[in-house]
Amino acid sequence: MSIPSVDLADFLSGDPVRKNDFVQKLGKAYEEVGFVAVKNHGVPVVMDCTHSLQQPNQSSGVTGGNPQMIETIAKAAIATGADGLFIETHPDPSCALSDGANMLKLDLLEDLLIKLMAIRKAVI
Repeated sequence: MSIPSVDLADFLSGDPVRKNDFVQKLGKAYEEVGFVAVKNHGVPVVMDCTHSLQQPNQSSGVTGGNPQMIETIAKAAIATGADGLFIETHPDPSCALSDGANMLKLDLLEDLLIKLMAIRKAVI
């Protein structure tokens, strides 16, 4: 299954046929898939790669995380056109005062950024 996509430029074009087509595609996407990608919305997209992996624990008040997935989430975001990334880092996440369980170790950041820049160059 592919992610349906609509172009906001069609809705804003002033052309009633394009506008109607946009509305029909949007409705179909939500009915059949439950979400849709919107192109040309004019708003930069920034993926929060660390908090999106956070695992709240309401009983102890301490959150967990899944930092081994940061690279995967970041690569997917860049490959699908994200304009930026938010990645919390720390030299020793286990000593961080907050959110350490979902941080990227600082010494892993440079290698990740090199990989992400290669992906970005390939998709632009």
